[in-house]
Amino acid sequence: MTNLPPSGLRTVPSRARKSSSGVPGGFGSALKAGVENVSKPDDAPKAPKKQPQIRIARQTYNSLIATKILRYAFVSFLGFMLLYLCFAVTIMRVVPSVSIGPVLTKNITFPGGLIPEGTTVLVDVTGPQGSEMLDYLRQAFVPTNTVAVMKVHGGPWGTFNWQESGVVSYDGKILDMTIPARVNDDGVVLDVPATPRGDTKLENEYLMTCVEGACVPGQGYVFKALNIMGQPIGRG
Repeated sequence: MTNLPPSGLRTVPSRARKSSSGVPGGFGSALKAGVENVSKPDDAPKAPKKQPQIRIARQTYNSLIATKILRYAFVSFLGFMLLYLCFAVTIMRVVPSVSIGPVLTKNITFPGGLIPEGTTVLVDVTGPQGSEMLDYLRQAFVPTNTVAVMKVHGGPWGTFNWQESGVVSYDGKILDMTIPARVNDDGVVLDVPATPRGDTKLENEYLMTCVEGACVPGQGYVFKALNIMGQPIGRG
């Protein structure tokens, strides 16, 4: 005799399957997959590979450093020369004298160009000097042995008197100086009269005494204003 369920009750077969772990099959598979995904993510960082090292020989490194230093030095030198050129043709320059060394000289800036008594000037004893840009560049870069540092005692106008006795006066004032021969010990021809002269009007000329350079220290000279190159700084 077949056993029947009680009246009104039906048995429904269970479709859920249990996994070996006792967890329903569908849920267990999903849980296992999630655990695996968490434990082994796809974007997990990998161990970095060892980077190759590049080594430069010491000689090559020193050569590179020396080249860079020379390049900077060359650029700095060009900048300095450009700056010096600007100063040389406008304000001041270094006159390379063979006898007394480099002479830092600035342009004459006295009112009206008239040099007062007691001023120290740089003179070229061989002849007039120009005041153009090329003249200033020549003075700044061409070595010379014909320049002298002088001290002004009178000029550019007035009466100059030189007697055979050696007495020299300017506008009636006797000066403590003597006039040397026309050629000095170095054979440089000087812009002074070959023989004594009496009262003579200075015409854009200056009566000076030698301080140093291509002249006889302490002796008197007469030079045209065009012979004056400028006013030396730190001389005399």
